[in-house]
Amino acid sequence: MVAWDRIRRRGAARLDQLNLKYRYNSATNYRFWAKKGARFKGTHYRLECHTLGGEPYLVEMGDWVAIASGVVFLTHDGGVFVFRDEHPGLARFGTIVIHDHVMIGQNAILLPGIQIGPNAIVAAGAVVTRDVPPGSIVGGSPARVVSSIDSYRERTVPVWSRIKVPGEAEARRRFLEKLFWTDGFSEAAELAKLGKKQP
Repeated sequence: MVAWDRIRRRGAARLDQLNLKYRYNSATNYRFWAKKGARFKGTHYRLECHTLGGEPYLVEMGDWVAIASGVVFLTHDGGVFVFRDEHPGLARFGTIVIHDHVMIGQNAILLPGIQIGPNAIVAAGAVVTRDVPPGSIVGGSPARVVSSIDSYRERTVPVWSRIKVPGEAEARRRFLEKLFWTDGFSEAAELAKLGKKQP
């Protein structure tokens, strides 16, 4: 009986992955996760991740949220296993709340009981163990504040808002190869031309 339960769960997980791959895309898969109980407060999402963890109903997202591939949502704490001989069945859970205007980089790990943002960036590979303050950029393990959104805006928007990068993949590739390899583009040099120093 237990073996069949395991097979059924694996089959359901595989079916979820196939549904995500063929019926949804990164801009619409929030609808799939809403059916699984995740809470969404908006309609502007870019979810490249393929799972919201074992308890998606403990995940809540505001509007304008982007999540890169490989992000891990841990809404439970497996560490309490070491106490189960004293306290059989002991389990610990926590929510993950992501507020408006948040970007979470590739392979970040989000632990239970955290809030992120609003207006925040989690760097690729960061391990988020506590709340991410509004208007900040965090990175590392454990994640710590490394910059502010305002500082990031000052060094990116003046340069990149003037450059029109094509949307189509092959045209984008040709444009960026020429920009970086042929023309020798440098963000720092462009900032200097605009009379701004890199923060």
